[in-house]
Amino acid sequence: MLKKALPRFQQLSRNIVSSSGSGRRIGIVGVPLSDGQAKNGTELAPEAIRNAGLQKALNGISGNIKIKDYGDIRYTPEASPGYKNMENYEKVIGCNKVLFEKMKQAFKENDQVLTLGGDHSMAIGSVLGHLEHDPDFILVWIDAHADINLNVTSPTGHMHGMPVSFLMEEMRNLTSKFPNLNWTNRR
Repeated sequence: MLKKALPRFQQLSRNIVSSSGSGRRIGIVGVPLSDGQAKNGTELAPEAIRNAGLQKALNGISGNIKIKDYGDIRYTPEASPGYKNMENYEKVIGCNKVLFEKMKQAFKENDQVLTLGGDHSMAIGSVLGHLEHDPDFILVWIDAHADINLNVTSPTGHMHGMPVSFLMEEMRNLTSKFPNLNWTNRR
């Protein structure tokens, strides 16, 4: 399935690369996270995508792309008492905090950064990293679910159904009350 998706990725990426002219620099960051939901396997996606030929597909878009793969991030859970109805809160927030910092580093060295995940909860650090780099960054969220739950609205407590609530300015007054999120208010 991944090998079938890569040509589509190439086609969608042509507009991004061709708009620059010469020598686009793309950073790749792997986020082997599965703690935001209950199924095993999403943590294997970064390696699987790389092994399916990601760099070859990117280079096939244009010969002018310079790729720097930062590997997979490593993280430890944030010290926290956790939060009611937010499964693995400490792990998800710890991962996203490290991802946010890695995104800042990668954007200093690259024009674009591609994150390979992991479950949807990694969007918190990825999107905030993009916003830190470009405050006018526009995100179009297309998913079967809105992923805008909070602990009081989630039927499962799985944080992969909550990242949009951590990203929206309109939700900031609610999400800022959760522990260990002071790094999310930098933009």
